[in-house]
Amino acid sequence: MIKRKEMPMPKKQNAQLDSDLTGLPQDPTHNVLYVLKQEVDRMNDLQAAESRRVSEINALESKRVHEQMLLRAEYEKELKIAETKRIDSIRAVDVAAVAVATEKANQQALVLANQVASSAETVRSLINSSAITAAAQVQQIHQQLSDRIALLEKTSYEKQGSGNGMSRFYGWIIAAVMAAVTIYAAMKH
Repeated sequence: MIKRKEMPMPKKQNAQLDSDLTGLPQDPTHNVLYVLKQEVDRMNDLQAAESRRVSEINALESKRVHEQMLLRAEYEKELKIAETKRIDSIRAVDVAAVAVATEKANQQALVLANQVASSAETVRSLINSSAITAAAQVQQIHQQLSDRIALLEKTSYEKQGSGNGMSRFYGWIIAAVMAAVTIYAAMKH
């Protein structure tokens, strides 16, 4: 705070107030002007001091805001770097997981391919052995039927003279056909 200077007032020569013709006291112009000048100077000094104070406050506030902006910018930069590293590490984990999953899928595909090949070979060998067995059974049945038919023919030729030989012959043929159909149906199931 600025201290006010005390200035002595000039003293009038005459202690009585001058009065004009109307009898009213006159304005002490010299004294009033002096006091007014002192007050105006005082107001100017106060205004200049306030202006300096406001300028200093503005400068300090501007400096504080600037420092805060720099701090925030630095923090934002570090935050972006940290976020980039975090995302990169997540991507690296994802890439590694995809690589592991691909490797496992390839291994499973290889195992399945081997199992399919093994199963196919097993099925082929089972089909071949079943086909051989079925062919042998069919051949045996065919041979048995052929032998029976030959026997029936022989018997038929021997008894050709008799009338009942032919009916027996037809009976044996029908029986043979029925046996063949039954065997064929049994093999199908």
